[in-house]
Amino acid sequence: FGDDVERVDPAKLRKEVGQTLHVWIDRTPKSKVGGAPAGDDYLLGRYDVVAAQVVADLDRFWKFYSGHMRPSFWVAHAAAINIGESYSHRSPDFSDFSQADGNANRLNEEAYYEAMRHVLENVTEAARVLKIKDFIFFPFGMGAFIRH
Repeated sequence: FGDDVERVDPAKLRKEVGQTLHVWIDRTPKSKVGGAPAGDDYLLGRYDVVAAQVVADLDRFWKFYSGHMRPSFWVAHAAAINIGESYSHRSPDFSDFSQADGNANRLNEEAYYEAMRHVLENVTEAARVLKIKDFIFFPFGMGAFIRH
């Protein structure tokens, strides 16, 4: 536990957890620049996806399932791009998505949109490969902190 995804041995991981966990490591050129790669503080790279098959403990009435017939579903994890909440606080990913504007750096919105598109494409590709039929997408929130 705690190794970045680049150091994980896929064969060993499959032996330990079976086919219920899938890791997609993005190897595009964008995944190797700036703060995008996994390592140091980041378990996941900026564009990597981890999907785990899990089972529900509670039914729609918030009662514990009885017996062995608990439904399973997939949860895909991807990191959000942390550009910060204000210009006074520079978040870890801000420098990768900023541009000079006079004496200050401003968000390069097009670069940020393109990177977010890349993340979303990787998540939806993971869903396609796993043949997920029902897909609820929750856009980020804590995603940037998954990388820490």
